[in-house]
Amino acid sequence: MLSKTSQRSLPENESWCQALQERSGPSHPNSRREPAQPNVTGIVSSNSKAQRLPTGVQPVVGVGDTLVSQLSSLPKFDVLIDTVGGPNLAGLLDRVRPGGRAALVGYTHGSNVTLHLPNFLMSDVKILPVNMIRRAEEQAALAPLMSEKIVSGEIVSPVQEFPLSQVSVALDALASGQLTGRAVLIP
Repeated sequence: MLSKTSQRSLPENESWCQALQERSGPSHPNSRREPAQPNVTGIVSSNSKAQRLPTGVQPVVGVGDTLVSQLSSLPKFDVLIDTVGGPNLAGLLDRVRPGGRAALVGYTHGSNVTLHLPNFLMSDVKILPVNMIRRAEEQAALAPLMSEKIVSGEIVSPVQEFPLSQVSVALDALASGQLTGRAVLIP
């Protein structure tokens, strides 16, 4: 989530969330189907993914230079929550205000990023890795609540089915970021 620079505390600021559903679909904690504050923007790679954003989230659709160009006309933001990584990350970090933070959650669009260190150091943006593997106890504590929400239909995880014979197609869709939700192989 990126938040517009302000003198106020973060919850009262204008904010955005990159790839709210690109990585995990609506089952990801950052993409609940609860109405979002009207100042939240989801950065997604396609119009079909933009349609899946929670109510109240303003979509920005784009990748690469197109995305960076769209964002350059907007004010800098306080916080970035990045769930996809990859080549867009450096451009997104440039859109965070000095003293802002970036929480890195995933890397489905790529595990490497190149930063221009002098510019990055001058930006004074804190990068915070989020390692969910180390949070097994927290996940276990949330399991009953999450299970209840899944059973009730409050949380829905989109699934794309692929015949087992098309495992390479499924992997290509995952690697290219064109997969919405989870891939399921059907024997």
